[in-house]
Amino acid sequence: RWDWNCPAKVPSPEAMQFAVDTISKEMPVIEIGNVNDKEKFVSGHPFKNTAHSFVNGELPIEIVLAIMDRSSIVISGPGFSHVASLCLGFKSLIIHGGYVGLDSFEDPRVDSSMVTGVYPDPFCKCGNRWHEECNLYIPNKVIKEKIDEII
Repeated sequence: RWDWNCPAKVPSPEAMQFAVDTISKEMPVIEIGNVNDKEKFVSGHPFKNTAHSFVNGELPIEIVLAIMDRSSIVISGPGFSHVASLCLGFKSLIIHGGYVGLDSFEDPRVDSSMVTGVYPDPFCKCGNRWHEECNLYIPNKVIKEKIDEII
């Protein structure tokens, strides 16, 4: 969202597209979101190699959560999907930008075994959401290995 802009948190578009390409070789990929250029955006949107795209907010939240819950894997940047995965227990791969790691949601009372994260290395934990120099690069090999572990 532009009003919650945090360029340092947004994963690289190349990493997101690589994940879509990798998964689309095994199963259909559904892109879900509520994107409009004035208020909301998705890193890399629109993605190639998706079977279906629902990016205009046409799906109610209950349907979005049901699709996520029944998916083999959910790929996302940090945020809503990460928290939803913790609450509902579906498998997710969170592709991080350079700000806010998985540990920001850690709580010993919550089972986080279904959530896997991939990070740029080195991961910049500067704490500055406007830091445009945060490293976003994640090798494709790392993303592929995590996807293979999950599915």
